[in-house]
Amino acid sequence: GNLLTTLLAFRDPVKKRVVIQADLATVNLLPEDSPWDVAYAGCASHARRRFVKCEDDDANGPCVIQLFRTLYFHEAELSYFGRNIENTTAVRGVTSRSYWEMLREDCEDIASKWSKETGLGEAARYVLSHFKELTYYLNDPQVTISNDFCERMLRMEKLNLANSHFR
Repeated sequence: GNLLTTLLAFRDPVKKRVVIQADLATVNLLPEDSPWDVAYAGCASHARRRFVKCEDDDANGPCVIQLFRTLYFHEAELSYFGRNIENTTAVRGVTSRSYWEMLREDCEDIASKWSKETGLGEAARYVLSHFKELTYYLNDPQVTISNDFCERMLRMEKLNLANSHFR
């Protein structure tokens, strides 16, 4: 079933603002007539994985992957040196944002050279078409660069549900 709709049924209806971080697949989007004020945050891991699958196809492939690596490094450094609103806003607002702009430029270059039917062309177009959602976390210190941890937790719940045969 639709896990997101099920979860929102339990949410306090007064709290209309909802931030959803997902892979931006259409199945993870709420219907247009939803009563919620929804902001979508993309997951950088989902974008990065597309490039890893075809990193040897173009010289820009490894460059893009290195940019993602650097963005994750900045997030790790924030956790190590003190993740608070001031530090997070400062690092993301200047340093991480500049790397995202470089990433966008590389993706524009790739998209101009590669067809959307190729893996690399599709990966670049994914970043370009979802750039606003992928960079949402830069403006919200409470949102992470990816939803990897949450997906791992959901996976455990799904395994428990399957193993218990719905008991």
